[in-house]
Amino acid sequence: MKPDPNHPATDMEARFSAVHPSETHLIIEALRKNGVYFDVTVNGPKDDSNSQSYDIFWFKKDDNMEKIGAILKAAVTG
Repeated sequence: MKPDPNHPATDMEARFSAVHPSETHLIIEALRKNGVYFDVTVNGPKDDSNSQSYDIFWFKKDDNMEKIGAILKAAVTG
């Protein structure tokens, strides 16, 4: 089965943001509320198994990352 090119997580040119797992639910809620399409990888890849895990939010390469960044910041700062 080939990866779906319409999903940001399988697009080699996708944009992403890593967040602490405690903030994931806030980010998901904010992105959905603002109509932003995204994929998320829970406990994203890391080099060392003892390192802190992060959840990775993936966005399409053409998305407005300035707007998305503002949404992410507002979600975690309240």
